[in-house]
Amino acid sequence: MPVIEGGADEYVRSAIDRARSHGCTGVIFSSEVFCEFDLDAVRRLFDSLRARADSVRIVAYIRRQDLFAESAYNMEVKWWATRVRADFDEYLTSRNTPPDYFRTLDGWASVFGRDSMIVRRYERGALENRDIRSDFCTAIGLGSEGLGPMEPDSNDSLGPRTLETMRVLNNLDVSDQVHEQIAMRLLSYDVKNRSPGAVLFDPEQRRVYLAPLEKGNRALQAFGVDPASLAIGDD
Repeated sequence: MPVIEGGADEYVRSAIDRARSHGCTGVIFSSEVFCEFDLDAVRRLFDSLRARADSVRIVAYIRRQDLFAESAYNMEVKWWATRVRADFDEYLTSRNTPPDYFRTLDGWASVFGRDSMIVRRYERGALENRDIRSDFCTAIGLGSEGLGPMEPDSNDSLGPRTLETMRVLNNLDVSDQVHEQIAMRLLSYDVKNRSPGAVLFDPEQRRVYLAPLEKGNRALQAFGVDPASLAIGDD
């Protein structure tokens, strides 16, 4: 949602006014881009919201950084718009520094106040009813009765064999539609055969990757996050 960072006041005013015209008493702004905001952008967003909202709550979902990297790689290999061709080691080298969740959340808390922050783990087993929609509703005190039926658990990430197959196929010049069809068939194969998840870090590489992040992850206790849930061994 880059439009918020570039023109927060206009965007927020328009969204809230439109919601109120339909009789809504609350508005939800959601974007993965929020985690990339610098403090100036956070302050601009705060000023826009403060001028129009009686109260604001920030709900953030975090995932242990190595698991997040594995999931992001899997998604970028299978998604037709990214079609990553690099192997996992090359992919890690090309990425920015792993996210420092405490630094990001502490910055938002310095603007909105720590009491406004709700931090949740983005892991299926940690979610209310194993459903992020239900979990989010619970986090903000919103009834989830209107949600549609939950879909049964499915493996929406490619397994080790199908992931490598998709990565190699990304070198072929196929249409977006064909690429998506291939990815969906590979996913169906994994679900049908209950393929294991693709583990891309070896144990030592995982330890080295997480070591610089341990201090910040422990500090997340200030936001109600159990540090043990972000330590190796709690998969």
